[in-house]
Amino acid sequence: MRLPRPFLALTVALALLSVGAPSLAQSSADRLDEIEDQIAEKRARIDAAEDQAASILDQIADSDARLRRLNATLGELQSLLAEAQGRLAPVQAAFASAVARHRALVAELKRTEKELAAKIEVLGERAANAYRFGPGSYFDIVFTSSSFGDLIARQELASRVLLFDSALVDEIEATKARLNEQRIAARAARDEIKARRDELKDEVAGIAKLVEEQAALQAVLEQEIALREDALDDVESAKAAYEAAVADLQAESDRIRGIVQGGGSSGSGSSGGTFYWPTAGSITSGYGWRTHPIFGTQRFHSGVDMGGACGQPIFAADSGRVLANYWSDGYGLFTILDHGNGLSTAYAHQSSANVSSGQSVSRGQAIGAVGTTGWSTGCHLHFEVRVNGSPVDPVPYLT
Repeated sequence: MRLPRPFLALTVALALLSVGAPSLAQSSADRLDEIEDQIAEKRARIDAAEDQAASILDQIADSDARLRRLNATLGELQSLLAEAQGRLAPVQAAFASAVARHRALVAELKRTEKELAAKIEVLGERAANAYRFGPGSYFDIVFTSSSFGDLIARQELASRVLLFDSALVDEIEATKARLNEQRIAARAARDEIKARRDELKDEVAGIAKLVEEQAALQAVLEQEIALREDALDDVESAKAAYEAAVADLQAESDRIRGIVQGGGSSGSGSSGGTFYWPTAGSITSGYGWRTHPIFGTQRFHSGVDMGGACGQPIFAADSGRVLANYWSDGYGLFTILDHGNGLSTAYAHQSSANVSSGQSVSRGQAIGAVGTTGWSTGCHLHFEVRVNGSPVDPVPYLT
């Protein structure tokens, strides 16, 4: 049984691109286009890796099901083989017994044939003697006797000879009958040997077939296991690349903390009231730890994602100052606002920005547009709230 290769080999190598954060003076249109192309390429690689990893994981699940079926079939074959081997010993014993019985009957038959031949030879000699003596021999006994006593003795001897010949003939007939019975028994034993031999042959052939099927199934099983291991290796490679990208995001988050702590305000992080909703869309992904649906790994989501169409406005959550506005490998076009008292907000994946570093903004002012720059799989806004540079859950500030 030949199985098709059930797995896709990953053809995408996720070499994480390192994109720096140029100053505003370096952000020419050409440079921005180049950076965005690099980010888009990386995003496409990550997306492809996730898609292929998901496909491979599905195929691994199918492979696990096939392995269970193969192992079950192998177990059934092994049970059948054990039963066949258990039947073989009695069949071999019966065959050996039939052969021994046939040999004994043949030996007895040969002895009876010799016995019959000897008796027939004796009878033949007596018949030859009677022929030589002729029909007058009895009268010779009467007339050549020297006395009456001699006559009586000779008559008794003749009678004994005649009686002996008659008994010999009976013995010969009985021996012939016995010989015939022995021949019938020997033929029956020979037929039994043939039947036992055929039975033994069938059992041996059945065992050989089961052994062959077992070997073929074992080969398929080993091939399935090898393919599954290859697929797992591919998934591990994709997972490693994903984790490297997550590490880049964490490094970017740490960098944001440094920017805020280095140039922003400090304090308790309290605000004067509820933040302005930063874009027209609901929260699609919350703050905190989440498990990757494909790789099963956990990563920290340092903000909330809000759905929205590319190009729709992004608004300042509160009044403040533009602390930074730059391109990030993971966050794309990214803006940080400092609202004082150690409180800052950040806006990621923008398609465009309307503000520059150092600029003052007011609550609800349009500062950019929703996009899908950086590591993003679709148009949305990644919104963060930070206190003294460390991310906190934005929801309490929005409601």
